[in-house]
Amino acid sequence: MGKGVFFRKSLILILIISSIPGIIVGGLIYWMGGGWLENELLQLHKNQIIQRAANIDDQFSYMETSLAHWAFDPKFNSSLTETNFFRDFEVARDITKTLGVMQGSNPLAKQVELYLNAPKPLRFGPEYDVITNADTVQTYTQLLSQSKLAFWAKLAANPSVPEKKDLTLVHKIPGADLHPFGALLVRLNEEKVSGMLKTLTPYNVGETFLMQDDGEVLLSSSGSASQPAASFDETLRGEVLKRGQKTGSFLLDWNRSTYTVSYGNFVRIGTEWTYVSASPISVITKPVDFISKLILSVSCAALLLAVVLSWLASRKIYSPIDRLVTILTGDKLFAGGSAETNDEFKMIEKEWLHLSRESHTLQTKLEEQLPHVKEGFLLQLVQGFLYSYSEEDLLERMRALGWEVDGRQFLVMHVHLTGFTNLEGRFSQGDEGLVTFAAANIIEELSRSRMKQADVMNFHDLSIGLLIMLPANQPYKAELHALSDELAQAINRMLRLQVSVTIGKPSASISQVPSHYEEAKQALGYRNFENENQIIDLDSILTAEEIGEQRYPFALEREIIQAIRNRAAAGSAVPYRVVSRSAAGAGREGDRRAAGHAAAAGQYPACDPPSGNGSRPRLRHRQFVRAADSDPRAEENARLVRQQARTAFHSGAGRTLGCAAQARG
Repeated sequence: MGKGVFFRKSLILILIISSIPGIIVGGLIYWMGGGWLENELLQLHKNQIIQRAANIDDQFSYMETSLAHWAFDPKFNSSLTETNFFRDFEVARDITKTLGVMQGSNPLAKQVELYLNAPKPLRFGPEYDVITNADTVQTYTQLLSQSKLAFWAKLAANPSVPEKKDLTLVHKIPGADLHPFGALLVRLNEEKVSGMLKTLTPYNVGETFLMQDDGEVLLSSSGSASQPAASFDETLRGEVLKRGQKTGSFLLDWNRSTYTVSYGNFVRIGTEWTYVSASPISVITKPVDFISKLILSVSCAALLLAVVLSWLASRKIYSPIDRLVTILTGDKLFAGGSAETNDEFKMIEKEWLHLSRESHTLQTKLEEQLPHVKEGFLLQLVQGFLYSYSEEDLLERMRALGWEVDGRQFLVMHVHLTGFTNLEGRFSQGDEGLVTFAAANIIEELSRSRMKQADVMNFHDLSIGLLIMLPANQPYKAELHALSDELAQAINRMLRLQVSVTIGKPSASISQVPSHYEEAKQALGYRNFENENQIIDLDSILTAEEIGEQRYPFALEREIIQAIRNRAAAGSAVPYRVVSRSAAGAGREGDRRAAGHAAAAGQYPACDPPSGNGSRPRLRHRQFVRAADSDPRAEENARLVRQQARTAFHSGAGRTLGCAAQARG
């Protein structure tokens, strides 16, 4: 077969894709890994620094505002200088608690102090203490002599170690008095502030510090600012001071690495601080440079193989399309020479649309017929026409029809409508099927709203069956009784008919459903009222088998007759064998199922009816049955067997029933 338009186009496209884009992409990435990428990273870094610096500025602003509010608190008044805290210990305790609250409200505070310039200088830190050290008193006196009401300062925590100082926020008290008698001081936790400054280095590698306008370093992310500054910090500080701007960014080469540096200012009370952040840009750009060079090298190498591999690849890519076109069109491609017959995909599209339409049509028909198929299956099941199927065969068929049957228990309900003769004017004689159809719709709607799997069987004779599948261990009595009450009330209200509902026994086997449904139908004989609603639960009453009542085994009769029909339909002659069994035994599900399968397989053993004057006389119709079995007409055979069995049962010839077919070899 020749090649179509798609093969030629694919070959050309592969040649272009394999040669030109590789070089272009490699060159662009290599160029982007240089100056352009560095500028973009610098701008990104700058934006991140500005955003994080704003967060840090908010932390310091909150501390200043909070301390200003506390400075105006009425408890910090001038009477504190005259208070004897040894005697008024409650006042001292109140101040200690207040300072503790102030310290806990700010995560950056290491210690909050209150200094009182009394005849005997006092300090709460936060505990009450009398200052006796002259240097310490001199330090606090210098703070009060400042002209500013609030300001930042560096104070030594211990007079004996003056070189170790804390960055401290000072606010004089009272807040609106020109002659202060004390001050509130908040010492910053250097470790927490350093951790906060590290957020200004987005790559977790680099350096960040705060400095005043004169270049004095206040805090650093690498440690105490009072220690000798590292050479890198000194270089950064010098570069920032040399530029003379409040904000900006630049690249700095240091120790064979390139750093992106951003700086800006914080406006604080009475002063301005400058933050400086440096992060290595080379750590980011080095892998990008390596990858870009690698891509460029690989692209050049791939260009040498492109021409050879393009031919092989195009043939390999085209092979499944060629096979698909051959399957769908045969030799129709290239037959006419038109544009459509030379284009593989147009031809595939045409055939695919045709198959899709046919598939959709079949799927629609299947979906339309599936409810009828399921209803027909259930009708055959409950009427005993599927007795010859094994349990697994029945479950497999139900799975194929969409039911979930694994781990389920099966329950049947029989609904019988009464009072039809009282509906003169609404329905006429012969409308029983119409009334049953309306009732079946009501039952289906109500049952589906309560049960996940509930299927209705319409018998068109004022009776409706209901098969319910529930999880094996799920309680069902309350739910089924509630459903029965609801559907009875609905039918009473809409159709003006009375309802008799029989709830069958649960079963873990689907093959027991026909016998349980037959029991539910026969249980209607236990009704106490003719034209009133009634619910009969077989679990709560004694059945005919349990009380020893003689009832004709209709289910067994149907199985035997069905076996005769199946044998006749198979084209084999049907001899007879008589099987004797008591009516009670025939009423049990296991016996009925065994009898049905044996009849279908022709495996009934010959029976030896008791002789003499026993309670079970022989069923003597051998010549009659032999004549019936020799007749190839299955329906006539079935009718004769049914007549013979019922005559024997009703005439009192014991409680013996049995007639099964066995195929001749």
